[in-house]
Amino acid sequence: MRAHRLGLRSGWYFGNFQCRDAMGKGPFSNGSHWDLDRIAQGAVNAIRDLGFDSVKIDSGFPIGRNLTLWSRLLNESGRHVMIENCHQGGDAPGIASDARWVGNCSGLAPVSDCPFNFWRTTGDPEPGWGTIMRELNSLRRVVNTAYPSAKYQGSPEYNGNPPRSRPGGWAYPGTMVVGDGSMTRDENRVHFGGWCIVSSPLILAYNLSDATRRDLVWDIITNKEAIQVNQAWAGHPGSQVLAGQGNNSQVEVWTKFLGDGRT
Repeated sequence: MRAHRLGLRSGWYFGNFQCRDAMGKGPFSNGSHWDLDRIAQGAVNAIRDLGFDSVKIDSGFPIGRNLTLWSRLLNESGRHVMIENCHQGGDAPGIASDARWVGNCSGLAPVSDCPFNFWRTTGDPEPGWGTIMRELNSLRRVVNTAYPSAKYQGSPEYNGNPPRSRPGGWAYPGTMVVGDGSMTRDENRVHFGGWCIVSSPLILAYNLSDATRRDLVWDIITNKEAIQVNQAWAGHPGSQVLAGQGNNSQVEVWTKFLGDGRT
């Protein structure tokens, strides 16, 4: 794979665009349901044969939700592949109703017992400051009521004590919109810093070839100290400790323990 020759890794997005056909409703379905298990096996074979390093699995139809099946098939393939649970917070550790999809994992084992490596805690991101605050609401101990709540009904506190976000399975409040052009420089800094301090996977979504956007955020996304905080693990992924502070009641304090007495 060319990406590997360039020192990069690449992933496969198993999206929900197959939904209508797979369920017998699309223009290529001929009115019949597809064999979804065969679709999953074929996708895993392609991931293995093409040398992909990760897969993002959407929840558009049942086979996409069955993460236990995907984990088993990928492990059987012999290739080490990182699995992203892109189910908008609906299938995650500690949600009892999702036992059939995620094996009733708790996320509380020393290394996460879930059949995926990281999971979305909320819905799709949209450009703008409101999205950032809304998505952080999915990990806040005290929800900021000035923005919509993104907590999925029935979900536990992922960054509580003990945390369910930990090595092997990380909670993340969505793909970042850093550099998408809709936020100020300070808003971009808060956005990136927020994702760093809660140990979220740092997934960029802006056009890296756009020089104007790159120049706006380059020193933010290459801040080694912030990235080191993101990558550190000393028993807790980081969390909100104070809320509703300041004259406008909008000031919050988030911390992450780094070990050796450092926070």
